[in-house]
This record gives sequence, structure tokens and C-alpha cells, in this order.
Amino acid sequence: RTTSGPEKSAAELLMVSDYGGQHSEARYEAYTFVLTTRRWWASWERERRAVRGTFLLTRRFSFKNLNDDKRWEALPAMLSAASRLPGVSFTVLVNRCIKTLFSTTGALDMKRPELARIAHYKRASAERFLRIAHFASLLLAGFSHPDQQVLWFSDEDEIAANQTRLEELATSVAEICSGLVPHTLRDFRCGTTASDVDLQLEDLAALADFSAGALGEIMSSLDSLGIRSDSRVGVHTSSSAKTKRILLWLSDSDSPLKHIAIAVDPGAQKGILEFRRMVFQPLKLPAIS
Repeated sequence: RTTSGPEKSAAELLMVSDYGGQHSEARYEAYTFVLTTRRWWASWERERRAVRGTFLLTRRFSFKNLNDDKRWEALPAMLSAASRLPGVSFTVLVNRCIKTLFSTTGALDMKRPELARIAHYKRASAERFLRIAHFASLLLAGFSHPDQQVLWFSDEDEIAANQTRLEELATSVAEICSGLVPHTLRDFRCGTTASDVDLQLEDLAALADFSAGALGEIMSSLDSLGIRSDSRVGVHTSSSAKTKRILLWLSDSDSPLKHIAIAVDPGAQKGILEFRRMVFQPLKLPAIS
């Protein structure tokens, strides 16, 4: 099924990303990217300011802090505002049984010449770095257009923990894009949400964090039940209230913000991967009291 992306005539493409599933109980790592344009972001800015004003909210949103009463109360309004943002939310869920996506031998070879820039990384950090860089590049190859300026803001985790690592990430993505993107981009800039004092980027990145957190929880529940063959996402009774609420948002296929999730699992043979496009089903939930 075709999914429309950011407008072709936009001078600037905006992408934010957040990641989840690094805790020991997780069975999937989640990598979520939200793509929109600067013009569309302006409409979202009005919506998100209105939500914060209504609920007198000055705190940051994230999946893990939704147990806070104030954030929980504001969540439906924030998700409703987000649904009216034209763009794409793209999540890749990688089974943690998969140690690397870049070798068929089961381990990432840190001595490969093309990895010289990140040879000093720990192997697990290098794998996450490569996944994020390649996923970002593939999305830019599919959704960007000639002569666009691309602004990418990543969550400030270990792969962008300081200026040096951020420059390594930006350089690597630029190099990968040169082989994947079939057209010339006017400019590519990479930053983090760390310096966002007005919470503009933080709120946009929170949408990616919501998706990564909820989908990671859902997929871990399904995997614990031995369910992998069905691409239709269901909610186990043990799923948290916040995951159920966010899945309702993710199941809205008619909103301007389109949600795509791809699950990656080990295949039947060594070195083979299985890819599934996950489908979301609407859920009826009681109103928040």
C-alpha cells in the first residue's frame, strides 16, 4: 500500500528520531523516525503550544514518564494534535536475537576498513550506530526530493552523546546517502534535542519515543507468547495503559500522520532475516478519568 510522504515542493525536510528497547527485559529494539516539513511543523507548533497551555504543562514528554499524572492527563490531547501533523512515523523493530544486520557470520567485524571511523566504539554501540545511520539514509532516499535541505535531530543517547559522536554520525549518514539517495540534496544538517529549551523539538521527538516505547512493549509481549507469524498487532491483557492508549493513536490510518512499523526477526536459516509490515487495529478504550 502506498504511503504518502512529505510534500515534494518543500524546501526543507525535517526528521527527528528516538530509540528504545535497550533495557534487559526488552525482546526488540525500536528505532523510530518522524518525517515532516518545516511548513507542516508550523501547524504542529500551534497545536502543541495550545495543549501545553491548556494543561499548564512545562515538563518533557517521554514514554517512560507517562505515569506522571499531569502528563497522562495531557496525553490524549497531545496525540490528537500529533495526528493532524502531516508526515510519516516510521519504526523498525529489530529482534534482539539478531546481533548484527551487517554480517551473515553472527558478529560485526570491527576490523572492516569502512568502520575505521567508529573502530574505537564497543561492538554493541557500533551496531546501533550503523543501524540508525542506515535506517535514516534509507528513509531519506525514499522521502526526500532534489535540492531539499534536510534537518535531522536525534535523541541524545550514546550514538550522539557529544559533538564528536554527532559529527561521526552526520558524516556517516552523508556517505551512506551518497550511495542510496538518487538525487542531490542542497544541504544536510544533524543535531540533537539537547539544546531545545522551548520543547519544540522535544515534543516532536516525543512522538517518536511514544511509538518506539509502545511498539517495543507490544512486540515483546507477542514474542513472549510465541506469536510471530501474524502481522496484525494485538494488545495482550498485561500491556500497560499507556501502551494501549498509544496503540489507539497508531491505529488511526486516516490521519495526516501515517504510521509504518517493520519487524525484523531471524529467518529459518542462519544469515536470513524475516521482515514483516505490522498492521494496527483500532481499539475502543474507556475515557481517562
